[in-house]
Amino acid sequence: RLMIAESHRFPEFMQQTAISIFARYERNIEKVFVTLEKVGAIPSGDHARSVTIFNDLIQGSRPLMTYTDWRSGPPDDDELRERIAFFIRGRYGEQVLATAMTDRITLS
Repeated sequence: RLMIAESHRFPEFMQQTAISIFARYERNIEKVFVTLEKVGAIPSGDHARSVTIFNDLIQGSRPLMTYTDWRSGPPDDDELRERIAFFIRGRYGEQVLATAMTDRITLS
């Protein structure tokens, strides 16, 4: 909320800060995709692009809506499972989705 409020007074600084925070977040999620590839859970590919699609699909506008108090809270478990299944099916196909629903993997 602070960043949104202060973006009027310090637009460039708040923009740079937001971009930096978001880029770090995406790099961390990309590491998960790389690990999933290494353990054979997903095929190789453009994991940075996968993160962008995944993040937009899973979170969408919820963070902004939460920060501004227009809506709070994450999606419920059923909605989150549905979004993740939708992402896996669309990005990697039915076979990877079927494996994802049955196999448990450990990320180290």
